[in-house]
Amino acid sequence: MRSFLFALLGCTVRALLSLRYRIHVKGLDQLSSLNKEKGILFFPNHPAHIDPIVVICLLGRRFLPRPIVVEYIYRKPFVQFFMKLIRAIPIPNFETALNEIKIQKAEKILEKMAEGLQAKEKYILYPSGRLKYTGKEVLGATSLAQSLIQKCPDVQIVMVRTTGLWGSSFSKAYLGRSPDFVDTLFWSMKKLLKNGIFFIPRRDLYLDFVIAKEDFPRKGSRLEVNRYLEKFFNQYPSAEGIVETEPLKRVSYCFWKNELLTPLIREKKKKNIAEEAFSTPVGQEIYKELKRKFPDVEILLDQELSADLGMDSLDIAEIIIFLSVHYDVGELHPGDLETVHDLIDLAEGRKKGEKKSIEEKQFTWPEEKKRKEPTSPMGKTLPEAFLLICDRMKNSYACADDMIGVLTYKKLKMSALVLSREIAKLPGEKIGILLPSSVAAYLVIIATYFANKTPVMLNWTLGPKYLKDMTDLTQVNSILTSWRFLERLGNVSFGDVSEKFILLEDLKKTIPLSEKLFGYFTSFLPAKSVMKALGIQHQKEEDVAVVLFTSGTEASPKGVPLSHKNILSNQTAVLKYIDLFSHDLFYGVLPPFHSFGFAVTGLLPLLAGVKVVFAPDPTDSFALAEGIFRWKITLFCSAPSFLRGLFQAASVSDFATIRLFVAGAEKAPQDLFDKVHQMNKMLIEGYGITEC
Repeated sequence: MRSFLFALLGCTVRALLSLRYRIHVKGLDQLSSLNKEKGILFFPNHPAHIDPIVVICLLGRRFLPRPIVVEYIYRKPFVQFFMKLIRAIPIPNFETALNEIKIQKAEKILEKMAEGLQAKEKYILYPSGRLKYTGKEVLGATSLAQSLIQKCPDVQIVMVRTTGLWGSSFSKAYLGRSPDFVDTLFWSMKKLLKNGIFFIPRRDLYLDFVIAKEDFPRKGSRLEVNRYLEKFFNQYPSAEGIVETEPLKRVSYCFWKNELLTPLIREKKKKNIAEEAFSTPVGQEIYKELKRKFPDVEILLDQELSADLGMDSLDIAEIIIFLSVHYDVGELHPGDLETVHDLIDLAEGRKKGEKKSIEEKQFTWPEEKKRKEPTSPMGKTLPEAFLLICDRMKNSYACADDMIGVLTYKKLKMSALVLSREIAKLPGEKIGILLPSSVAAYLVIIATYFANKTPVMLNWTLGPKYLKDMTDLTQVNSILTSWRFLERLGNVSFGDVSEKFILLEDLKKTIPLSEKLFGYFTSFLPAKSVMKALGIQHQKEEDVAVVLFTSGTEASPKGVPLSHKNILSNQTAVLKYIDLFSHDLFYGVLPPFHSFGFAVTGLLPLLAGVKVVFAPDPTDSFALAEGIFRWKITLFCSAPSFLRGLFQAASVSDFATIRLFVAGAEKAPQDLFDKVHQMNKMLIEGYGITEC
C-alpha cells in the first residue's frame, strides 16, 4: 500500500515539477546492482529546498527511502502530512542554537538509523546538514554521515550530485539564509499561474547517482569522509570546464520578459598575515583558546572554523560558551561563527550575535473602536477572576506576541478550556511549566487552573541540579514546554528533567474533536457555569495558586507556594497607586518564573482588562526597543538592569508612546531616574520578594 501511495505521490509531484524543471538523470539505472536486502545510505548535496523532493521522487517506489529532514520544516502544518507519508525522520536544527536537548535527540536518531540500516532500511541523509551558502558545497566538520558509517561500515552508499539549482528561489543565493519553504512554494505557484501554468521558462536540473567505490574512506575520520564527499559534489560544468564552485544560474519567472531575482552580494573578507593576526589582548586570548583545542594547527584569521580547523557543532558550542562567559557578545548561534576573524570581531565588540528567527512574523495591535475601562481583578481565585473579566471584555483584545499574534478574551478563554482537558489527563496535582514570557505561557497557566491543577514555574537558567531539586520538591511528573522555545534556547542544560518534557506542539495534535467542541460551546457560558462545568467552583482563596522559586542568592532556590489571595490582593493594592486606562498597553517581558513577571507583567493586565504584549527575552534590548515602537507600548515594567540596557539600545523617539516605567526586583539607581526625567517620562519603583 505504501509503495502504491509513494508511486501515486511521485507521479503527481514529478508532473508538477516538470512545469518548471527539465530533469536530466544519470546513473539511476546503475542502482539496480544494489542489494535491496541490505541497508542503503543516499548522500546528496543540498543546493536548495526543492532538491530533496526531486531526489525522493526519483528514488521513490524503487527504494522507499526515508529522508532525514530538519525539524522546523518537518513540523510545518502544510508539510507534515507528506513528511509522515514518506516516513521522514525529523532532526534538530543546529543552525539556530545548540543545547543538550538537541544533542540527545540527534544521538537517538543516529542510533535509530544504525538499527534501521541493519534491518534493510534505506535513508536519504544530507551530509552538510543545511543548504549551501555559496556555489560551493562545504561540509566542514559535520559528523553525522561519518558517525553513521562507523556504526555500519558495510552499508551501501550512493552519492547524489544535483546541479542547476544554485540560483533557484529555493536556494540561499538571494537572501543569504534559508528561504521559508512554504512561502517560496506559494510564491512559485503564483508565478506558474501568471505564466498560464505551462509557459513559464524551465530550469535545467542535472542529477548524477554514483555508487561509492572502493576508495571511499569508510574507516576514515570525519574530515576525510567529508573531503571525499565535497570533492564529488563540487564538480560543476562551466564555460571553463569542470569547476569547484557552481555558477549562479538565473532563469526568468516570466515567458514574455526577463524577470530575474537579484542575488545577494557578499563582501569578501580580507586575508590576514599570520604575524599580525592576534596582536590585541583579546586576539591573544582567542588564539590561546584555539591553540588549547588545536595545538598542532597553525591558526590564521581567515581560516574557516569548520572547513579549515575541522570544528564540528560541539566544538563550536564550546567556543560560544567561552565567548559568552568572557565577553559581551550578545546571543550567539553556530551560524554567527564562520571564521576565526568572526571570533575576534565578536569578542572586541565590532559585531554582535543576532537573533535567529524561525518563521516569526511581526504583528501590530489592531484598532478598537470602543473598549471598557480597566478594573481591579474580580473574584476570589485566579481562574474565577479570569472568567469574570472574560464575561466583561468579551471580544475585546486581550494579549499578543510575535509568535501567535493577537488574541481576544473569548479566543483565549476557549483555547484554555480546550487545552485544560489534555492537562487534566496528566499525572499529579502539580504541573511544571517551562516557558518564556509569551501568550503560550499564560494560556498554559490558565488552562492548568481550569484542569484543577497547580502550576509550578520552573527557572531554566539555574541549571540541571536546581531544576531537579525543584521538580523533586514539588513532585512534578510532567513539564509543559514548547519546541519553538527549546529550538532557539542555546547552551542550556536540563539534565534528567528533560525526560519529563511534554511539548505543546505535540499535545495540541492529540486533542480530539469532542474536546474542541467542549471548549467551543463552554466558552459561551458565564463564569459560574464554566466553573461548575470544570468542577473548580469549590476552589478557595487560601488554596495554593502557584509555586515559584527564589533566585538562590542565599542558598538553593526555595519553593514558595503563593495563594490566590496572595496574588489578587497584591494586584488590587498595585491598582490603588497606578491609574490604568482603556488605551494602555503593557509590555510583559519578565519571565513567568519570576514573581514580578508572573503576578504583575503577566496576570495583572489580563485580569484587569488591560491589553498586554509579551516578549520572550528581557535581555534583548534592541528587540525590545523595536517592539515598544511597533506595538505603541504605554507601560513598561522591568528590572533596572534591563531598563539600563534598553536605554542604551533605543533612541528617545522609540519611547514616544510610553507614559510610565516601573522598576522592581532590584534597587533602581538614581541615574536611571535622571535618564527617565530627561525624557519627560515617569519612573516609579516597587518592592517585593517572592516569599511575600
